[in-house]
Formats: sequence, structure tokens, C-alpha cells
Amino acid sequence: MENPMERKLTLTDLPLDIQVEVFKYLTLEELTQAIRLTCKLWYQLSHEHVFWKTLDTDLFKWISFSTGSFMKLFAQISRSIEVLKVNEEKLLKLCYVDMEGITCPNLKELWIKRPFSVFSKGHLRAMNNLSEEYTSLKAFHIAGPMIFRRLSSMTDNVVCPEQVSLFANLFPGIEEFSIGDHRTEYHEDLGIIDTFLKTHLNLKRVEILNFQLRSETLQFLLEQMPLSEKLTLENCCLLSIYEDLQNIESRLDNLRELDLTTCVVSDEFMNKVLQSVKKLEKLNLKGVQNLTNVGLEAVADTCPGLKYLILDYSTGEAKSNITDAGIERVVEKCHLLKVLNLSNCVELTDRSIQVVAAYSPNLQELYLTNILSLSDTAIISIAEKCPTLRILDICYCAKLTGASVSYVLKNCKSLYTLAAESCHRVSDINLTDLTVSSKLGNEKYKVGSKEYGQQTENRHARESGELEVSDTMETEQLQGFLDEIRSSGTESQSTSTSDGSMAVQTNGATLPAQLSREEICEEELLTSLTVHSHVRELAFNFCSNLTNACMIQISTFCKDLRDLNIQACPFVTDAGIKSLVRGCKYLKILNISGGSISQRSRLTDKSLMEISQHCRYLEELHICKNNNITSTTLSCVLVNCNKLHKVYVDIYNQGLTRISLLNIVGELKDKTTSFKIIQSTAEICLYKNKELDILTGK
Repeated sequence: MENPMERKLTLTDLPLDIQVEVFKYLTLEELTQAIRLTCKLWYQLSHEHVFWKTLDTDLFKWISFSTGSFMKLFAQISRSIEVLKVNEEKLLKLCYVDMEGITCPNLKELWIKRPFSVFSKGHLRAMNNLSEEYTSLKAFHIAGPMIFRRLSSMTDNVVCPEQVSLFANLFPGIEEFSIGDHRTEYHEDLGIIDTFLKTHLNLKRVEILNFQLRSETLQFLLEQMPLSEKLTLENCCLLSIYEDLQNIESRLDNLRELDLTTCVVSDEFMNKVLQSVKKLEKLNLKGVQNLTNVGLEAVADTCPGLKYLILDYSTGEAKSNITDAGIERVVEKCHLLKVLNLSNCVELTDRSIQVVAAYSPNLQELYLTNILSLSDTAIISIAEKCPTLRILDICYCAKLTGASVSYVLKNCKSLYTLAAESCHRVSDINLTDLTVSSKLGNEKYKVGSKEYGQQTENRHARESGELEVSDTMETEQLQGFLDEIRSSGTESQSTSTSDGSMAVQTNGATLPAQLSREEICEEELLTSLTVHSHVRELAFNFCSNLTNACMIQISTFCKDLRDLNIQACPFVTDAGIKSLVRGCKYLKILNISGGSISQRSRLTDKSLMEISQHCRYLEELHICKNNNITSTTLSCVLVNCNKLHKVYVDIYNQGLTRISLLNIVGELKDKTTSFKIIQSTAEICLYKNKELDILTGK
């Protein structure tokens, strides 16, 4: 008789809620064509509400569903659907479903995708039926303008009034409406948008994409939509209509968010739009054409509560006309800024960034990509005056050196992400001030009966110690950190003090000679816990002068690091990787790939052996363009790093050919892998067999 304790667990042995969580990772095809056909239990679970909150009919494109099967499934899941995305073909089917009395009582959002090539009475009837049935619908989206073009008569730029009227009265209770797509060319506004808006005055969120708007449409948006909280006019041409708006007064009193991404505007237009906006918190001017300091002055004068300002010119053909004067005016009046993106505003200098630091104490995210004139002075001022900074992007800032990077890591205690890609002058990072040397001269610490710090002649008279660290730290946790510090080693040497007694010099701090090595470790620990960097993500890829010394500094003082990118750093060798992985034990993502021919990595199998032994939490590893790495050590990494899920390697590497990679994958025990080649890079995905046993029910 089979012992129940020896029987393999399958997915059906798990609680039902756990099974549902597993099914969330499956595709719609797997859910409908496999899971629901396996057994009665899974058939019932496949209709759970969580799977069908959003239904996109395009996902059925590659599933062999007949019309009858689709209708049957739709009837079974209709009560779960909250967001419905349909194309022109399925819209007619929905008309049929409504006639049979099947509805979606919880529907909140409707998307019409790929609008009709031929607009028929059937389409109008279907949409009208939906409008009558779903009076509580909150959002209506049309992905593209073709529906409007097909509403027009045979003559261009002339619309059919009857059809426009029918469309304008659809879904009168909605609060959110969007129209358009992300095509490159502008769509022509034939007057149907403002006709629709006139019957939907309670809209709170309006989004219009890729339209050359008529002055009547924009006038209505500015004057007759007082409840609007979010207005998006992405990639719309607004420049040619300003002359028609001279007598218009904006009444967007409740507007909180304005998005003018890649629009063609003028400074006069910005002033007209913002004249009544007093509560604006988010302003996206990414890639806006023709904007100058005059337009930013309007922002400064009308938006004192602004928290998010995006002036990113990284994409598109538009070039920034913004200078220091415009940025200074904004930050001097908008003191609540939390997110500021000035990427590719190439005319900015240190002056404006220093003003940003002085007037933005609440700044949390700052993006300064490709501002070539920035120097260390500007970045140091940010580090000094923005204590809550969490994300700093200084990629391609060619003048920056390791001095500013070091200062940021030492002083920004809340920093989560630092991106410094292609900062070629960053060579040495010095974080030694984070050690005990910065504190010993002024403070004293007490752990149990031991007391350190404040080296004065009356040291023995200090028996009470003002700072009790033991009250805030568990003994076990303290011991764990001490062991970690001891394992990394501490350099020390004997020196003579002014009073003739002997002392120990360690990491720049002078400690009494009576202190043992263990006491020195404790002393260093107590201060370093309060001052070391908590950064989680570092990107130094293509920093061509980064050295092993930097890796040692990072491993010693950035122990919370989770994601590190040092691709194309040719001076980082095996010794640097050894220090890194032994110090940063919680790394999840590591990129040590090489770059161009001149930036080929010097790493060898020794680096991979260190990774396999010390990176217990590693989930993703990039080792492309490393000619000195062989399949033997890669196999060790795949076997020993239990949490590893993805590895990217170069299949044209002499030591890692396609055949050798296939052999490695085939020899793995207790793991199943998938192998995919993208150009010259192989992506290896690993799965534990125990996980697959649950998924497959073995």
C-alpha cells in the first residue's frame, strides 16, 4: 500500500486560492484550451472573477473558438468583466449577445479597437445597444480615428449629421474619454470630437492622441469642461490655432494633470491654457516643440503647487530651447517639486541645477541625462540640499567624476537608484568617510559594558556613555553584522599618540591600543550602520575608467545593493568581481557583459566561480562578450545559484558556443530550461523541476 507521506504533491493538493494564484501566470489560450478542459474542478476555477476582469477579444485571434463557443464562454464570464476591449467584428457579436439578454453588469470601461473599415448600421446599433444597457459605464476609449472618417459622407471634410448625433449621445454618464492612437501622422479633426464633448460635460479625464485639433474643439476643452482633472493632448498640433483663441479664457479650475507630450505649441498657447489653472500638480512637456523660457514663466506664475515636471527631450526630433533662466524661475516659485526630468535640456549649466537644489528640498527624483556642461559642483549641491532624493540619473554627463558620485552615495541616505551610464571620467569612488573615522572624534558609543569613541585624556572617567546602541539592536543581529565585517578584514597599524601611549590606526580612525580587533569591528559597525549607503540599483555601464578599487568601495559600503550594471567596464577584473560578490550578498541582477572591441571584458572563469559561490539570491545574470569565460564555470553558476532565472550569454564566444550551451542545458539536474536565441545572444531561462511538477500535475 502506498505511503501517503511518500506521494508526490500535485497542484490539486494545494488550497484553491493557491491554485488560482498559479493560474494567473497562464495565458488566455492556456486557460481556455488546457486548464478548463482538464477536470471539473479546474473548469470551475477557470471561470474565477480574477481571470476575467479585463477581456480583450483580440486575444482570441489565435484560439480556435467558433462564434457559438465564444458566445458560450462570454455568457459564463460576463458577470466578471469590468474592462472590455473589442474590435469591429466582435462588436457586432456583442449586439447579438445583448439581444439574447446576456450582459456584463459590472462593466466599467469599454475600448473600441481598430475602428471600422466600413461603418454600417449594425455597428451603430451595437454601440447604441451597449449605451442603453450600460448606463453606469465610467470610461469609453476609441483606439484610432477611422470611426470618424467612416461617419463622413462621400465628400471629404463633410460629416453626416445624423450619424454624428447618434454617436455623440452614446454613454452619457462616462467620466473618462479617449480618442486616437500613436501613429506618426496627424488625424484630421472633422468636428466630431467637440460634438461628443458637448454632450458629456461631466468628463473628468480626456485624452486625445495624434490630432490636428480645430480651434472650436480646443476652445470647448478650455472653457466648457470645468470638472476636468486630467487633460492629455499627446502629439497634437496646437500651434496654428492660437490666433483663433485670443478671446478665450481658460476655466480649468480643477485640473490636476496636464500632458502635452510631443505637441507643437507656442509660449502664448501655454499662457492661455494655464491662466486659470491653480491646482496643477503634474505637467508633462516631454518633447514639446517651440517651448521657451517664456512658456516656463507661465508655468511658474500659475502652478505654485506643481509636484511633477517633465521636460524630457530624449525622444522625438524636437530640441530643447530651455535655458537656466527658465528652470530657475520655475523652481523659485514651485517649492513642492518631487519629480523633475530635465533630460537632454542641453543648454542648462551648473547654475540652474544649483538653484534646483536650493529651492527643492522635497525632490525625490531627478533626471539629468545628457546635460554635457554639468560638473561635480552641481551634483554635490543636489546631494547636500535634497535629503529625500531617491532616484538620480546622470547618464552621459561627460564632465562628472568619481568625486560627485562618491558624494551622492555618502550623503543621500534615501537614495535608491543611481544611473551614471557612459560617465567616462568616473574612475575612483571613495566612500571611506562612511566608516567609523567620520564619527569617532565627536561621539561615544556603548555596547553592554564596552564603550568607545571621544578619545580624550579623561576617557577612563566616562563610565556612563550617552548613546546606548544595545537598546535598539538585537544581539543576534549585531553578531551577524560583526561576523560579516570580520570576514572582510580590517587593515590596521600601530601609531604613537601625543601622550606617548600606543594606538591602532584603522580605516583612518585612531583607536586606543587596548581595544581588541573584535572591539574595533564593533566600533566600526556601530557607526557604519547609521551612515552606510542603502542604494539598491547602480548603473555604471560603459564607464570606461571604472576600476577594481570602485568595486571594493561598493562591496564595502553598499551592502544593500540589488541591481548592478557594469557592462563594458574593461578595467574591472576578477579581483573586483571577487570583492563585489563577497560584499554585496543580496544581488539579484548583475550585468558584467563586455562592450565593443575596445571595451571587451577582462573577466575569466574565476569571476563566475565567485558568483556561483556567493550570489545566493541572484536572479538574472548578463555575461555577453566575455571571451575568457567557458562553459565549465557557467555550468557551476546554473547549478549553484538556486534562484537564478535568466542568463544572457554570447553564442559566438569561443568558450561558449551554441553546442556547448545546449550540452550545459541538457546536463542540468532538477532544473528545466528554455533556450532562445535573439540575434547573437542566447537567453537561458531556468525552472526548478519541483515547480514544474506542480504546474504539470506530475
